[in-house]
Amino acid sequence: MRPYIKTEKQGLKLIVISSGNASIDKATVCTEDGRRYVYEKLCICAGARPKLITHGNPHVLGIRDTDSAQLNRVFAVLTRYEIEGCEVIWAVKDKAMGNTFFDAGAAQFLVPQLESAKPKAPAICKRTKYSTEAEDCGLKVNEHMCTSEPDIYAAGDVCTTAWEPSSLWQQMRLWTQARQMGWYAAKCMAADTLGQSIEMDFCFELFAHITKFFNHKVVLLGKYNAQGLGRDHELLLRCTKGHEYVKVVMQRGRMMGAVLIGDTDLEETFENLILNQMDLSAYGEDLLNPNIDIEDYFD
Repeated sequence: MRPYIKTEKQGLKLIVISSGNASIDKATVCTEDGRRYVYEKLCICAGARPKLITHGNPHVLGIRDTDSAQLNRVFAVLTRYEIEGCEVIWAVKDKAMGNTFFDAGAAQFLVPQLESAKPKAPAICKRTKYSTEAEDCGLKVNEHMCTSEPDIYAAGDVCTTAWEPSSLWQQMRLWTQARQMGWYAAKCMAADTLGQSIEMDFCFELFAHITKFFNHKVVLLGKYNAQGLGRDHELLLRCTKGHEYVKVVMQRGRMMGAVLIGDTDLEETFENLILNQMDLSAYGEDLLNPNIDIEDYFD
């Protein structure tokens, strides 16, 4: 792919290079086709490798998500639901569906969908199997997406955040987070070149991800699986079979995270409650009472 060159209004020139293999030496990038690019600022967005059960086996295919797979059909969480015209000898899966995103309780809500008729327009299911461990061999970046090497930045799956994160945010190898990091890294590079200061982007204040499973809308907010909260938390649940699943993570009366499956229309309200850290102790389990319109109450 040829590089795309664009000149910005403030005299900044951006070059996007797509290369399967590249080397960096003395402020110069050498691509696999022999081209050389001298840079003032460089951002590495090389992605990461998935965890496969085996490597080098032609019969084992690893797929990051359905957008990355050039297939006519859509892959769902379980192969039984969507794979057609292909003999599956055996498959490996986690203990529960969607293990990367939610717990067994939320997965149980989706089990009946395996037996139901397929939707006419199956929804794309973005499912990452990339590591979220701290020591994951990623390029460590500071709060301005800069690596330990001067003028070299990194964004997306290839990087590991080394700053002290917000209590409501965590890094995951997701396409949405990679896009946010890319935008923020570009701002940081431009600001440094122009000698300007820049504050941490608001997208790092609260973890938020929206996807679909079995044509159900899925919204994940904050510490949706009580990540890092220890035992000092409680869960509030509301489930209407085949319609919606709502899980809220509470800690000392404050909402820390939520899982919303289905058309709940609660994402904006819960996002505000998590960010505001309002004390909700007085409401108890009525917080999820379906007879109370909490969207209007808290808005």
